[in-house]
Amino acid sequence: MKSELETCLDKKTRGWVNLFSYLIIPLTIFLIHFNTPAQTFVIGTGTQVNTSTGYPAPYGNSYYAAKHQILYKNYELVASGLTAGEIHKFGFNVANLNNSAVLNDFYISMKNTTTEALNSWETDLITVYGPHNYEPRLGWNLHTLDIPFTWDGSSNIVVEVCFQNSSSSFNALTYLEGPYFSGATRFLRGNFSNLCGAPTSTSVLSYRPNTAFLRREEYGIGLYNLIGDQSEYSGTEITYQIEVENIGTGTDVCLLSVLSQKGWGYKLYEHNTSNEISQIEMDSASTG
Repeated sequence: MKSELETCLDKKTRGWVNLFSYLIIPLTIFLIHFNTPAQTFVIGTGTQVNTSTGYPAPYGNSYYAAKHQILYKNYELVASGLTAGEIHKFGFNVANLNNSAVLNDFYISMKNTTTEALNSWETDLITVYGPHNYEPRLGWNLHTLDIPFTWDGSSNIVVEVCFQNSSSSFNALTYLEGPYFSGATRFLRGNFSNLCGAPTSTSVLSYRPNTAFLRREEYGIGLYNLIGDQSEYSGTEITYQIEVENIGTGTDVCLLSVLSQKGWGYKLYEHNTSNEISQIEMDSASTG
């Protein structure tokens, strides 16, 4: 069966994983999770901001609730450096909190679309974040998506954000850029319940909040050396020792998968600054 071993190795250090098998069987090792550093793709560098009661304002609570749909065109996404694949974070840049409140049931939905202007509400979006009660913060508000969104690399992307409070405060002031194109942003704000689910009359703007799409920093682990059997076969246990190296750009998480007909026990060791080997984790994989 397959078991997964998640370990922590400092960048560019090497460690040893001792695998204890209770049968003499072929050992197959899959080294996976070869990945890239975090990548940020920003669309919009405007220095304008919305007012305390002005829109677009994705974190705007001058009314009980506010719903926005924002359109990003393929050529803009490509120009930012984004390529087809998963998006793990998304957010807007707040210039001034302006005594804004916690936004209840704040969510983000996304969709690949061929729409060129938001002349009507887009439907069938996928909720990728929330609903969560969210308090805006100064600077980039980067929401880690609960479900990564996959951009197909050719479509436009429409993003919907909405929240529902039972009272009003002020709009957080968010950096904007424009004018872009008619129908870049569609929004509704109001002092009534269920605004997110039942939008009525709306406004369409050519301005849009500065936006960041992120791909998370990920890590890699590589097989440095398969040392082989480290103990005589006693009829009950044989040990394989595998030297591994974190070849990723991060400073922690390494992932090693071992496939066998039996579960494995393992120990993890690493070099310290004195080039000595110390055990830093012991656990056992599932058996059966």
